Amino acid sequence: MNCPKCYAQSKTGTKVMSTHQGDYVTRRYYRCLKCNHHWRSTEVLDDAGVHWNPPPKRKHGGFNTGEKHPNAILFDSNVIQIRREWAEGKAQRELSKIYGVSEGCIHDIVKRKTWKHIA
Repeated sequence: MNCPKCYAQSKTGTKVMSTHQGDYVTRRYYRCLKCNHHWRSTEVLDDAGVHWNPPPKRKHGGFNTGEKHPNAILFDSNVIQIRREWAEGKAQRELSKIYGVSEGCIHDIVKRKTWKHIA
């Protein structure tokens, strides 16, 4: 959340409490990191006293993975090629420069932490 005074980022503290009417509310206390301005917001919770959480998207196929993701830099064919070249002995640093991604990204691809759906 941005500060209403200087529009900078803020730090949040949260408290769940009961109001005098018996409704459960969440009060978020904000403090601006730049100008030290303090303010709060209040959210009313449902009858059970907890926020409603939608079902996880991953279980229902709601996430775009791989090259279908709008921010994807690599294609499925690039990932296959990266794994093949790494297995042949090419360094991760070299591969990161070739494909224009970070070394950490190459590491995660090679160790199958990301792009798991590609064989």
